[in-house]
Amino acid sequence: MQWQTLFQQQVLTRAFNYYQEGHVKKFSKEHHKLMAIVQGVQDYQVTIFESIGDVTMMICNCPYALSGLHCKHMAAVLYYVENTVSVGSQLKMNSPKNCQGKLFKESDDRVGNEWNSDLIQDIRSFTLSQSKLLAHEDMLAVNPCPLFTPLADLPMLFKSCEWLVSTELPRMLAANQQQMVFDILTYAYLKLCYTGVDQTNLIDECARLFRKLLTHANGHIR
Repeated sequence: MQWQTLFQQQVLTRAFNYYQEGHVKKFSKEHHKLMAIVQGVQDYQVTIFESIGDVTMMICNCPYALSGLHCKHMAAVLYYVENTVSVGSQLKMNSPKNCQGKLFKESDDRVGNEWNSDLIQDIRSFTLSQSKLLAHEDMLAVNPCPLFTPLADLPMLFKSCEWLVSTELPRMLAANQQQMVFDILTYAYLKLCYTGVDQTNLIDECARLFRKLLTHANGHIR
């Protein structure tokens, strides 16, 4: 289940800001119960129950939640869980664990032409989860959390994307690894777009590879 569908878009936006700004405190997990304090106008207690990765119940003592709605404090905790805690396969699907670090480290230490299968599955899960969201929502539905890059990591991101679009992805495309190219290129492209830094040349190269891929695709790319 995509837990984001439980919230209105403006709630998700505010919740993501809360998560980024460190408002989620004293997080704990007990079996299938997640608990945290979220700092807002005052400190609010959030309790979330999950089963096999699905959210089954959410409780918060803020006025918005007490009126029967799903609040930003609940979503902030889920963003926190998604990026820092291993809970269940469905909750993790939107945010592949250490996906950025594993993918962009490849440019420095990958040996031979084989990619780690777990890494590829992580990226595949990410692109599938975004496709499911976009099938029901507009572009604002793209989950921004796994796309956020800390300022200190931007040089690594740009260097690695340059390697991907100039060397590795063309090699993979020539080897007819079209689905893998699509998944990795989608992830890299969205990461670049979410930096807020002008990387026109790199983004143009991504677009050029997308066009080449789709023009020569000999099968169904999901």
